[in-house]
Amino acid sequence: MLREMLPFSLVPWLALGCGGSVIESDPSGGSGGAGGGSGSGGAPADAAVDAAGTGGGPMDAAMRCASNQDCSATEWCDFEPAEPGECSSPIGAGTCRLRPATCPKNAEVCPGACACNGVWYCDGCDAHQAGWSTTSDNLWCAPMDGGGGTCNPGFCKEMTASCEDPDYVPVGSMGCTGPSGNDGFCCLPRCGGFEGAACGPGQYCDFLSGPACGGLDGAGACMLAPTACDADCPGVCGCDGQFYCNECNAQQAGTGVSDSDACKEDFWSNLEGIWLIGWSGGMNHFSWVRFVANDPMAGDALFNPGEDVGSNMPLWPCSGKGSWMATAKPDTVQLMFPPNCSLQTEVLSFISLGPTGGYPPGAILSARIESLSTPSPLEGYKFTPAQCEPDMSSCVDPFGY
Repeated sequence: MLREMLPFSLVPWLALGCGGSVIESDPSGGSGGAGGGSGSGGAPADAAVDAAGTGGGPMDAAMRCASNQDCSATEWCDFEPAEPGECSSPIGAGTCRLRPATCPKNAEVCPGACACNGVWYCDGCDAHQAGWSTTSDNLWCAPMDGGGGTCNPGFCKEMTASCEDPDYVPVGSMGCTGPSGNDGFCCLPRCGGFEGAACGPGQYCDFLSGPACGGLDGAGACMLAPTACDADCPGVCGCDGQFYCNECNAQQAGTGVSDSDACKEDFWSNLEGIWLIGWSGGMNHFSWVRFVANDPMAGDALFNPGEDVGSNMPLWPCSGKGSWMATAKPDTVQLMFPPNCSLQTEVLSFISLGPTGGYPPGAILSARIESLSTPSPLEGYKFTPAQCEPDMSSCVDPFGY
């Protein structure tokens, strides 16, 4: 994603006299001198200049560009200041400018500038000399870590400093070693809030404190997602509204944990009951299963092969009592079949859950279900308890053959 460009008022190299250029000049004018003044032989009234430019040169203000490819090898396509996220433009919003011949070098004044090529430069002048505009969003570049490297995906700053970048937030609980070797604090990418900033791959948004999931414009910080999680499954709702077995699983998926139980209520309360699962065709392939919730995330599964469904070849040719449990994947259960079944386990993901549209008769919910053992999605239809005997020994054919 393209990033926002640095506004003139924030560009340190302008104050240092870097990269100035003559915006317009008489075609007969010579090259600009120190300070970006009008070139010798040109008419001063015809030139618009940067007050503190160095190494400026004449150029035609009408020379617009969409990227560096529209400029000569000695120029760069200037998008500063630019619309948010603009490092190129199909409508030619940039202006070709001569690359500065020299840049002031001061080891003590090197704030760092992130350029549109994703590379850090000492300052904007160095970026322009290399042929690039700078951005105001340092997330465009790989973060610079000034110290011990313990702030991934952010960078470390001295305790007496600040993050100095609105795209990062200070996280004092994460210790790091600053550039001078003293203890510092981490600056991590900002996420969430009204702006809805997202974290990068392999990260999740931790809201640290305040309302879960950034309510009331609460912003969080991007943290590295865990690479391994325990198998326990108390059940949590992610900030994306999906069900996860535990907080670690939610973080692996790139989301924090909500303080709402809505995702459990939406899916798990609808799961309990009698389902006919399979697919139809020249011959039906359905079986019955009744989900019994012994606790919110696990319980018994009672099977009926569906022999009472007309023109049917059972999807699961087994009957009796098995079990089910939630998995780490949202809206997904693992079935454990009865001992008399040729299958041992099956994983079912309820991709969609909604009204039936009146078919088959008596069904109160329908679902599109993906399974590990079948290449195509299955059909699922939930019925009222009256559809089958309590022990699932027999059921009523819903198709009425």
